[in-house]
Amino acid sequence: MSDLPFKWPVLGFGVDRGPWSDFLVSFSNADEFNRCVGDSLAKGYRMGMVLVDSSAASWEITAIRKFEALGPLWLRILRILTRQPVYRIGVDFVDREPMPLPLVKERVVATMEAQSHLWVDDEGVAGEAGPPVSERKRLDKLQDRVRRSRNLSGVIKNAEVEVAE
Repeated sequence: MSDLPFKWPVLGFGVDRGPWSDFLVSFSNADEFNRCVGDSLAKGYRMGMVLVDSSAASWEITAIRKFEALGPLWLRILRILTRQPVYRIGVDFVDREPMPLPLVKERVVATMEAQSHLWVDDEGVAGEAGPPVSERKRLDKLQDRVRRSRNLSGVIKNAEVEVAE
């Protein structure tokens, strides 16, 4: 599992699964990459995912193998009861053409536009955390920060990409 070819961090572009369009996830190390929540695994959220690392290398996930459930027995039981078991996984992938930073930023901005509801801060829009901010202004500000990012880490931070589950 430590023989992964990635230069961390890695950004994942998930593919359309039903009502979802592309989505973004990040991985900061091999341990994060090699575990997955059972629900995400069952729904195939990582299948076909395009991965890009900090050197602009790119891959596509072609197969996922589920190994053991993670955690002490009591935690595994609790996770099963809450329907959120976490598994160690193995992933097969194929090389793709490199994805230079400008292309990564373009795709991230397009994903943010397509899934804008994921980047809208309801508390900010409602004015609960200070003066109200329009959804469009918040999205425009985040997209501008992504466009100005100087590396993949900056893109992940500025787009507020969540760690994969």
